[in-house]
Amino acid sequence: MGRFSHRPARLKRQEESKLFASVLMPMAWITGVIGLAGMGAVFLLYSISNEWSHRGFTACLGLILIPLVVFALRVVRGHYSSGLREP
Repeated sequence: MGRFSHRPARLKRQEESKLFASVLMPMAWITGVIGLAGMGAVFLLYSISNEWSHRGFTACLGLILIPLVVFALRVVRGHYSSGLREP
């Protein structure tokens, strides 16, 4: 008996996977790109004025990590499992 052998649970998880793929992952990637741009701004500020912004660095690092957290959540929830794709 597999992880997704119960049909109603499998269908619910398939819907969840579609929601994550179509809504949450694109938002997470956009957030990550914004964090990456902010990190570039923090390093640019440091290279120009030699002032290091700890708050800015921490905030941008948090934004960069959001796509990784969402991806890890999808892996843990089984969204990439071959058993989930069975009819």
